[in-house]
Amino acid sequence: MAAKKASASQKKSGFGSRLFFLLFLVACGGGACWVYHHADQLNNLVIPSDREEVVETFETACTPEDLLAKHSHLLPTQHHAFGPITLYFSPHLLVQGKYSPDGRSSHAASMLWDLTDGELVLDTNGFEHTQGFSDCLMSSATADDFHILHTLTKRGPLSKAALVKELGSDDAATCDRIESLRKRHLVIIANDIVRLHVESPLLKVEPLTSITKPFVNRRSSHGLLISPIYSKSDIETLVKAAFGPDLAIRSSRVIYVPTYELQIKNPDGSLRKTYWNGVSNKELWKGGKLPALP
Repeated sequence: MAAKKASASQKKSGFGSRLFFLLFLVACGGGACWVYHHADQLNNLVIPSDREEVVETFETACTPEDLLAKHSHLLPTQHHAFGPITLYFSPHLLVQGKYSPDGRSSHAASMLWDLTDGELVLDTNGFEHTQGFSDCLMSSATADDFHILHTLTKRGPLSKAALVKELGSDDAATCDRIESLRKRHLVIIANDIVRLHVESPLLKVEPLTSITKPFVNRRSSHGLLISPIYSKSDIETLVKAAFGPDLAIRSSRVIYVPTYELQIKNPDGSLRKTYWNGVSNKELWKGGKLPALP
């Protein structure tokens, strides 16, 4: 009798082991299936942030040694010292196409847009930016809006009546559009005078950046690429609204600008971080909001 019980127990034990093994195989198969169908997401999760990739950038015009030598004034006393220097890369969008400034001739359009502040770069020598396009991005400005904004850029502050006359459009529709711009804080109306609501406004009316600096391909850690605030779609939508229906976009691609982070060690142990354009050697984001650094 005891032998029969032992045999039955062994059978149950063997059945349980086989069942556990089968369940284990099913779980492994399900896991393998999930991995197969979610490979892209899994790669993003497990690949470390310091993975390298080839990116297109402007050629760096100054070295860390140049930076330290030129900006020694950042150390007010002998108790201050420079800390580590990190080379980041700031994303820009190069938009190329064609436009007609007068309806009678066609010209090449080449624009470099800063994806961290939404402004157009005027030239690659000093990397001066326009002032006001970022407000237009945040307010989703339309082609009709830009018709008014460009008029105020060229003519300066105007009375409502003078602005309506300048635009040569329907009075009621134009007044409604002006009021819409006021509500979105793109213009200010005071004593019936309409002006741009932008500090030192500079809304370029031609889709051009003077590009004189060469591009190079270089390997960079992904962790050193600054995240864009604005997308390719954001900029292309803005470009079409800002420069009219005669502008045709042929291509757009991301170009990175080398950007140094220079740290200053203060006597109390605190750190102050400054940022410098590696092409123009000019300070960036001074007193402004920093982009999302890696």
